[in-house]
Amino acid sequence: MKNRTYNIHPPGGDAPGERDIMRYTEYGLEIELEELRRMLDYAENRAQYGNMERRLYIKGGDRPTIKQYCCYAECNPINHTYSAK
Repeated sequence: MKNRTYNIHPPGGDAPGERDIMRYTEYGLEIELEELRRMLDYAENRAQYGNMERRLYIKGGDRPTIKQYCCYAECNPINHTYSAK
């Protein structure tokens, strides 16, 4: 396996030099515990107040994703790997 690291930045980007909270590494998706707690709190809030399912789906591969789907077909899923700080 190649030694690849991909940084994930939120829309708008981070200031240069800031520490990455979530990134792709040769071992998989690396998430700081603080960011994982924030993600779970947000997902729980969306499940309680935003018609989202009470579960997350983690899809592996070169660029793993963490998604939360809506209870209704007409809603778009939340891709939590792109909503990271």
